[in-house]
Amino acid sequence: MLEVELTRRAKLDLAEIWEYIAANNLTAANQVVQRFGNAFGRIAHMASLGEVYPDSLPGTRFLTSGAYVIVYILQHDRVQISRVLHSARDWQSLIDDVVDVDE
Repeated sequence: MLEVELTRRAKLDLAEIWEYIAANNLTAANQVVQRFGNAFGRIAHMASLGEVYPDSLPGTRFLTSGAYVIVYILQHDRVQISRVLHSARDWQSLIDDVVDVDE
């Protein structure tokens, strides 16, 4: 099992998703965040689970979780969750900053 690390940008994505949903339904917001945690656990156990898209950076994978796309990068001994984006957004144009190495 690999270590899972969330970038600052991914943490911000999760907070924004939670806040947006919680404005109407606190229970649903908590459930969505819990589902992300479950998805991160699946990625830790099977890092090759996500798809690879042409033109993406080496090691970058994309996993759909409900209505969201989890963008992550396979590294030597860990998985870096880079973004969590709603699939209705133009998420492909938002992943240019996918390499968000916490500086």
